[in-house]
Amino acid sequence: PTVVTSTIQDQERQRRIDEVENRAGELQIIGGGGISVDPAAFRRMERDRIDGMVFADEIPVITGLAMDWGRRFWIERAGSEIGSEGPTDLVTPEGEYLGTIAPDGVRIPDAFGPDGLVAYIETDELDVASVRVGRVVLPGS
Repeated sequence: PTVVTSTIQDQERQRRIDEVENRAGELQIIGGGGISVDPAAFRRMERDRIDGMVFADEIPVITGLAMDWGRRFWIERAGSEIGSEGPTDLVTPEGEYLGTIAPDGVRIPDAFGPDGLVAYIETDELDVASVRVGRVVLPGS
């Protein structure tokens, strides 16, 4: 695990503030029942929330875990840069290492189906969800 330093905390707060500022042009708040919301007030509220963030002592090594149809564990690790995606290791329940999938390769699916089918839930730029289904063929499956 990576120890969370004050530098890491400051970088994460800045990343989130930048995210809020970059979304500022897209911000549309719709009030109902005669309620109006000031976008500037909303951004201030977000900045206050970010300034008050509480951090864990360490950044975990494992960021995701699943078991597939063949009883293999998919163990997603943190990337080398904070917030980046890392590799995914495949391991049997007995602890036998089967291999590693690169960070830019197949990610842990949202669901495993029969015969190697996998499903991913994806959202588009309008936050509309869709399901993408594919087939993964792994050695020994």
